[in-house]
Amino acid sequence: MRARTHRLEQTPWRLAELPAVAPATAAYWAALAGVTLLAACLRVEHLLHPMRYDESFSLLMFAAPDDPSRWFHYLAPNNHVLHTLAVHLSVSQFGLLPPAVRLPALLAGVLLVPSAASLARRVSGSAVAGLIAAALTGASSLLVEYSVNARGYAVVCLASVWMARFTADLCRDARRIGPWVGWILAGAAGAFTIPIMVYPAGILLLALAAQLGLCRADRAVRRKVALRLVVAVAATAALTALAYLPVIEVSGLEALVANRFVAPHPLGEVAAALPGVAGQTLRDWFRDGSWAWAALVGAGVAGAAVEAVRRRALLWALPALAALLLPAAALAQRVVPFPRVWLFALPWTLALSACGAVVLVRFLPRPAPLAVGKVAGAALLAAAAGASAWNVHARRWMISEDPRTLVAAERIARDASAALCDGRTAMLAWVPGWPSLTYYHLLYSPERRYIPSGDPACERAIVVVGDHQTLDEVLGHFPDAARRFGPWECWGNYERATVYLAPRREK
Repeated sequence: MRARTHRLEQTPWRLAELPAVAPATAAYWAALAGVTLLAACLRVEHLLHPMRYDESFSLLMFAAPDDPSRWFHYLAPNNHVLHTLAVHLSVSQFGLLPPAVRLPALLAGVLLVPSAASLARRVSGSAVAGLIAAALTGASSLLVEYSVNARGYAVVCLASVWMARFTADLCRDARRIGPWVGWILAGAAGAFTIPIMVYPAGILLLALAAQLGLCRADRAVRRKVALRLVVAVAATAALTALAYLPVIEVSGLEALVANRFVAPHPLGEVAAALPGVAGQTLRDWFRDGSWAWAALVGAGVAGAAVEAVRRRALLWALPALAALLLPAAALAQRVVPFPRVWLFALPWTLALSACGAVVLVRFLPRPAPLAVGKVAGAALLAAAAGASAWNVHARRWMISEDPRTLVAAERIARDASAALCDGRTAMLAWVPGWPSLTYYHLLYSPERRYIPSGDPACERAIVVVGDHQTLDEVLGHFPDAARRFGPWECWGNYERATVYLAPRREK
């Protein structure tokens, strides 16, 4: 018995037959550094994008104040707590300029590029797959957008990729403690950012559990791995709960688990909406991509699925698992998710498609030399990543789910503050414009202020109307101001917005 136990402790607990990892050469690290640098430049280019509604709201309500209770206030799921803390630290050091507000998301988005490469290498064993994954991730239009959007989605993507990477390590040898610790920390960090981390964590948990049933390890090894998996899940949940204690103390448990965004809808309504959500998700994922991009990713995912069957290794089929389990989870919860909720699956898909692309080269007809496949693959990759990167470079607005963003908010705030912010004027705006206007006013004119429209000293009011709104629609949210001020005249025309001005009516 003692000899058997010693043998179990000394031999790898292999859950799947993954290829041996090729040593990383200096050329590989140089190429990866170059791809990462290009990806960083592509993201930095969009750092000064007009502030969007959600990121402005999150900054003003949660991250900017010095009151710790505001950092943990769960007024809405907009508060991505770990990201909020990082933004507070950034703006405390560097001020309120957009690059400082977006710095945590930018760092996560840039780190996602080498992280996707690491995941692809650990699954496929191929350094070439790692470089393909890095190129696809670096040039992805949607991932560029969320790298310069001061929300927590890039952090969740990064945590999901590392959790998958540690899952690959566990499939190679579940005896090692390091990957288990990394798995727990990545899951807890993602969940403390946004609770939607439960989706990637759940998918990887199910993949590991199913892999236990597929693996050829003896019963004693499987029993030990199952016990460790239970402990890891419990530790992840406990660490996440501990991190959320300040949130529960400030806002209560219901704000976290029973807010309107997780309230169940009728099952038929959810089922009817899911095809539209899935379609929009795919359109966003392939936005700015070329035919070469779609061909490389699609063929790569198919190749990875074939390899998953051949090797009895579910990690190769991670994109397919996500495609099956995410709609099933939405139906089980009876919620209609925003497309961005599924964003974490995009770097998974790109990394595994890179693995599959390398596998497909082996299926070339034998008369064709391997070099032909490599050259053709390199040309396809260059066409795919290059075209996508160029389209991202040429894109003016990095906006997917908030197309009504008040893109002229900065100019309006500057012009109106200089001409009208005199202690006698009120500014009126409605969703999605007011957080962006408030942010830019705070940035450029913190010493000047508008006053409430009901203040006796208020002598005039301005109203900002987006191109998707009408003046009457906006004033409908401010009935007292609509009665008190008029007639309204156009004060300025801006891109996708008009500003109106009216004096106080005579009594």
